[in-house]
Amino acid sequence: MLLSIMKRFAPVLLSLCLASSASAYHDWESSVITGEWFNVSNWRPGTLPTLSSSISRLPSYDPVAGAAYHYSISASNGAQAGGIWLGRTTIATARLEVITDLEVPGGITVYSNGILTVTNGGRVISSSGITVEREVYIGPGSSITCNTFMVQLQATGAPPRAIVQGELYVLGEGVNMDRFYVNGLAIGANNAAEFRGEMIIDGGTVNMPALGMSRYLNKRSRLVVSNGTLIIRGSTDGLSGGGSTGSIVEIVFDQSDVFIQNNRQLSVSGAGSRITQRGGFVRAGSLGIGSDCLYEIESGELLIYAGESTMGNAASVFRIIGPEPDITMNTFGYDAAGAIEYVMTRAPGHIAPIHFNYEVRRMNTLPVSLKGGVLLAATNEFTLMTYTYGSRDETPPANPDIWATDWVADNDTRCRIRMTGYRGALAPDAETTAVFTPASAGVVSISNATAAAYPSGLSVQIDVEPQGATTLESIRDGIIDAGYTNTVIRPGDGYELTVVIPPEDLTASPSHFAWDFYTGFTNAPAATVRALRIDAWPLTGSAVIIE
Repeated sequence: MLLSIMKRFAPVLLSLCLASSASAYHDWESSVITGEWFNVSNWRPGTLPTLSSSISRLPSYDPVAGAAYHYSISASNGAQAGGIWLGRTTIATARLEVITDLEVPGGITVYSNGILTVTNGGRVISSSGITVEREVYIGPGSSITCNTFMVQLQATGAPPRAIVQGELYVLGEGVNMDRFYVNGLAIGANNAAEFRGEMIIDGGTVNMPALGMSRYLNKRSRLVVSNGTLIIRGSTDGLSGGGSTGSIVEIVFDQSDVFIQNNRQLSVSGAGSRITQRGGFVRAGSLGIGSDCLYEIESGELLIYAGESTMGNAASVFRIIGPEPDITMNTFGYDAAGAIEYVMTRAPGHIAPIHFNYEVRRMNTLPVSLKGGVLLAATNEFTLMTYTYGSRDETPPANPDIWATDWVADNDTRCRIRMTGYRGALAPDAETTAVFTPASAGVVSISNATAAAYPSGLSVQIDVEPQGATTLESIRDGIIDAGYTNTVIRPGDGYELTVVIPPEDLTASPSHFAWDFYTGFTNAPAATVRALRIDAWPLTGSAVIIE
């Protein structure tokens, strides 16, 4: 396959420029060299030899210790015959820039805090590997095709990273070298300071056999796929983050397509590691969420199509935020240790279910929380999961102070939750106040509150008492972040907060106003509610005044 790719390129001309700084370039002068051309003792003072088709390496030694050199490849009198190797410890920074088509059968290595950039539509093909110590940048319309690819910090310095706006295709024919490693380096006393390595696919495409991240102690890595494509096509490994004590990995899929083929796994491990999905389409054979790790999805499609998905311990969480995600799985392993967590939002529908192709297995916990702690919903029951084949096992209910869990047999067999823990019934033309035993979670029904009657929104006043380190300000800010933007702290009349429900949310009678300041908060409970009050029915067309 590589030969067929390489035959597409005609021989290209190479001329190399050496600069002592990024702003000063000097042409290489022709010279007669005997012996090993890259031995500095054979160089004329102040000059470097002209590259020819018989030369296998670019300069690897700099006679001026500590200088930064920038080699630019833009044309050639023949394809590069061997490899390209830059960098010695005496060089502060070695940079190789390619702005043309370049065939390098011997591979490319850039050490000394090295940088490799491919821009201007340049295409690099290497039948061997590419190893860069600090940074690789592939610009729009440019590409790298190679057998192996590694960005790995080997000395103290800037954290390593790869930015792909063009295309990276890794053939993966090397033995035990078919992974892309992005590794940070722990330095300082007791490894207290840590660098972070990262790979950013920014509108580009990466196609490789497997991708392993942060497989060494005390190292951090970050993978971001933003409006791009990642294809993992290996037959043995998939995309794995973490793997050793102290590894912390962050993986972000943002409006991107991620395809992990051949039934391979998408997994993350190492306490504190996480995967975040915002939009796009993620497809993998199975999903592994390690101990104390998180997979969070707030939009997009997730398809886990082959084996069982697993969780490492009780602190492992698969979190669904709002109604936008489209999630299909085979099943979680029996008696999975972790939790499927649902975070309900203001958006219509409030929460997305998981559809299991096979059976539903028992989970450790099934928490349901409200973003910001409050929610007005048109219904009081929601589907959490469905299955179409096999059997289901009992799943512990969500917080029983507000939810009841049961199973319903209809077109699909589904697990649903129903609001319980009602603390009163309100109506703007009748009862406008509900006082009850303080509760961190609960529900009241609200009848006859319509958008026509409340064109500026319905004001709900809450008598709330923060607990522990929680403050009124933090509660207010959380509710605002949940989309109830007209939320204010009230002057002292016993009702500390006013939450204005937007008129577009007043769609049903009765509707259900729920609060939950227990599930999902650091403090347990974060607050208690003692009473609620709504506005009396105003005259149509009148305004609601927020105190």
